[in-house]
Amino acid sequence: MQAQTDTLFSFFNPNGATLIESPNGGYLSGTNGYGDTEKLQLFFPQTPMSVLGVLCWTGLASNISEDPNSAVVFRIRSFDSTAASSSLPFGPAATLDSSIVNLSDLQTNGSFPDNLQLISFNQPVLVTGPYLAGFSLERIAQNNQSFTDTFAVYTTAADSARQIGYSWEKWDGEYKQIVSTWGINIDLAIFPIVDTTLNSNKSIDIEPLRIYPNPADDHFNVTNLLLNEKYQLGIRDIYGRLILSQEIYTNNSNLKIDISTVPQGLYSVTFDRKGKIHAGLLFVR
Repeated sequence: MQAQTDTLFSFFNPNGATLIESPNGGYLSGTNGYGDTEKLQLFFPQTPMSVLGVLCWTGLASNISEDPNSAVVFRIRSFDSTAASSSLPFGPAATLDSSIVNLSDLQTNGSFPDNLQLISFNQPVLVTGPYLAGFSLERIAQNNQSFTDTFAVYTTAADSARQIGYSWEKWDGEYKQIVSTWGINIDLAIFPIVDTTLNSNKSIDIEPLRIYPNPADDHFNVTNLLLNEKYQLGIRDIYGRLILSQEIYTNNSNLKIDISTVPQGLYSVTFDRKGKIHAGLLFVR
């Protein structure tokens, strides 16, 4: 059985993360001279789950037009494999949900994982099979059909991905695998936040989680939770499986969490209080 994805999380190497320039100006993982309109990363959930939002590592976000309406549309798409051959699925299909973020609100002045942009959706998105997470570029400011503003996410280094064809793009009105178009195999730095319990059935509120040290050894600290409140801690592995679950009472502004039993790897971490969720990524070494 395939893993949930080669990006979430074990195959994405932040130490090799890069921005790959396209031959016609701009960046392969964002706006460029070819007029690409969408970038997507394919995921393979092993069980039904709800996608609550995505963490996105932005490499560039330039709003030189100063157009307040210049924006990136982050979205979840279903994936149609009904017309697939044995090796190549058919491609991206219907939009399941989307979230519009003004380009001026996206930051690019940090490192991984501190500078992950958190984008949540209005409602949890139920997925029961392969799906894609990514972003649309149509709302970014243009002049004479050329992009005025710039947006791009980091990718793995060329040919460092272990699974071929998980990243997709749309240009000339067609969806294409990036490896097929460019001859290089990459992954986009887009990381879904998921709930495998399927208890997320209403509107949710997600905020970034401040974790340190990160990478961590036997513990980590969080600092931006409300004091004297009860939270449900969840730590999930690359397949969305719940590795650690605890009820946490925040009696200290600098909360220390014991992870001595959590194996080495990259995990999603959530603190849930009455539907308000703080989420982040944690390296355990």
